[in-house]
Amino acid sequence: ESKKSLWKQIWNEDYQTHFYYNELTGESRWSRPQQLLAFEPYRIICSNCNYYDAEVECATCEEFFCGICWDAVHCGGKRRHHKCLSLYTDHHGYPGSLGAVLH
Repeated sequence: ESKKSLWKQIWNEDYQTHFYYNELTGESRWSRPQQLLAFEPYRIICSNCNYYDAEVECATCEEFFCGICWDAVHCGGKRRHHKCLSLYTDHHGYPGSLGAVLH
């Protein structure tokens, strides 16, 4: 079964927005799961600056960041230990310039 089909987008009436539910693990989250990003036809914008394209997702915060904001927000303090997942891979299937998992 494809990774895409494990996640379901569900409407939440109370918050008037969609959330995502994984039928296999029972996980639910507000942000779009990384497994769905390859199927999305639009840009993901940085959650911090709301301007630049996001390059990474913080697995702990469940937020998307451009490289500049990732460095500014996650390089010091308690967040420096958060795991970061690269959103995109290059044409060879390898993680983009930031790598698959950053610390």
